[in-house]
Amino acid sequence: MRFFPLLLLALLLTGCRTEDRKLAESWSDELYFQGKNTPAEFATDKIRHPWTRDAIAVLRGEKCGSRPAARHWLRILSGLIAAGQKWNEPTVTITIPQTELPVVVDGIPSEEAWQSAHVWNGDYRTFVNEPRAFHLHRRDTGSRWMVMRDSSHLYFSGTFRDQDLVIHPKKLFRGDGFELFLLPEPALRSYWELIVAPDGSSYSGWNMKNHTGDPVTVPGILPKHTRFAAFRGPDNFSVEIAFPLAGLPSLSGKTERIRFMLFRTNNIPETQNALCYDTPVPFLYDGHNLNGYITGLLSP
Repeated sequence: MRFFPLLLLALLLTGCRTEDRKLAESWSDELYFQGKNTPAEFATDKIRHPWTRDAIAVLRGEKCGSRPAARHWLRILSGLIAAGQKWNEPTVTITIPQTELPVVVDGIPSEEAWQSAHVWNGDYRTFVNEPRAFHLHRRDTGSRWMVMRDSSHLYFSGTFRDQDLVIHPKKLFRGDGFELFLLPEPALRSYWELIVAPDGSSYSGWNMKNHTGDPVTVPGILPKHTRFAAFRGPDNFSVEIAFPLAGLPSLSGKTERIRFMLFRTNNIPETQNALCYDTPVPFLYDGHNLNGYITGLLSP
């Protein structure tokens, strides 16, 4: 009688190994290159990531490791690639308004100069822990995003409702905050990152994308004359950032447009500190997805 349970177990194991092999063989350099310069590039670049290579080797039996963990990663990556392949939202282009009025960077965008800024109200949720979820419907949350410039600086501001602010002292992006990604020259695949928490603490870095899609980061640097400040109220917070135009490298010697994305990192205590990312426009993946940035034309 023991023969049949053993036979059933053997058949199940054979089936699992067959499915594992199919999953391991579904990745190719062709898929990697097909993703270039498409919305899926952020995900297809990860085909060459060490995690992916290791997971494939585990499922092929070429390397020791956890088969469930390998399956889990490859299925997540497959879903991310599929989301990018289906993504048909156009990127947003705006002309960044210019002001001649003075701006005081104190965390409260109340000066008259801000009346000329480009404004987005509400937000789109782009990231919800695992699995990732992308929402194409604007949410009326009271969020307000603004961008403008003067002769020397770009100005970015975000104002958000929140009664349960969470500050993560070691990894600011895991708490509440306002984050700027700024890509001056797409051909360089290098970009600034700055996150400011409601208490005014900050993280900054200069990121360079490698062939696996991961950023290689030089942390703790910003261009000279960058300024930022935060204001924390009883049920909201706001941030202002002044970024110098002189800190925008350009291959042509003249910066006429920038690419950028604004994020509100949102830690939600009532859901066991789930981390969400909100943006002013529909956006795929996270802030290191260079293909989805807003294009800002610098008005003369």
